[in-house]
Amino acid sequence: MNKYIKQHKGITGMTIKLIASIAMFLDHAAVTFLEPLMMNGYQLYPLYGALRVIGRLAFPLYIFLMVEGFSHTRSRSRYAINMAIFAVISEIPFDLMVTHGEYFIYSNAQNVFLTLLIGFFTIWGIDLIARFILPRGKMRNYIKARTDYNDREIMVNVMPELRIALGVLLMIVVIVAGAFSAEVLRTDYGMWGVLAMVVMYFLRSLRYIEVAAGVITLSIAALVELAALPDAILIHFYNNKRGKGNKYFFYAFYPGHLLLLWAIAKLTGII
Repeated sequence: MNKYIKQHKGITGMTIKLIASIAMFLDHAAVTFLEPLMMNGYQLYPLYGALRVIGRLAFPLYIFLMVEGFSHTRSRSRYAINMAIFAVISEIPFDLMVTHGEYFIYSNAQNVFLTLLIGFFTIWGIDLIARFILPRGKMRNYIKARTDYNDREIMVNVMPELRIALGVLLMIVVIVAGAFSAEVLRTDYGMWGVLAMVVMYFLRSLRYIEVAAGVITLSIAALVELAALPDAILIHFYNNKRGKGNKYFFYAFYPGHLLLLWAIAKLTGII
């Protein structure tokens, strides 16, 4: 019994997804129901503010899980395809929410799946550069082992520095391209969402710092994002296990809950 408890203590990735989904649901409920009511004169600002603050918890948790998924998935291409499919599926529900039912297609805002997809491709590019451009440990050890200083050795010594410079330059290009794409496409969280993913990817071995740094990056665009700092405490209890549950449920939950909220608001005459 004690061995079982020791092996299963903490929270799984599925539990983190559930917490993030609840926070997101409350946030979107505030946008769907309370914003139209406040436009019609209802004084609901304290409740609205509280729900939006709770909602800030969601995105950094989703980024954390995406970085974990990127690091451990068996097929990054399949992971990306899944996000792309649900980005397409989610767009109309998302547009209905942000426009309070006025538009089925709204070009000025794209859903968060697209933000995550752009971030995924960005860190994938960074990973490829790190693996194929930056010098590896064997090369560094080889250089240290050499004692002669002829012209050939000088070139060998110079190569790692050139590869580091080239690698860093290419990483900057990839990061700028990802951030620019998010801004041009007007995705949810925009460039700061992509930059938060990059920061969390680089700090993925330091989990508490990883999440806190991601939250701080998001807060550059909006200080209210600092409300997500408790996520760093939550991640302290993460036990590195996926947990039981169907991962596609959480993919489907995003467009599903947006449609549900819109339908309720429409049927009740809120919008």
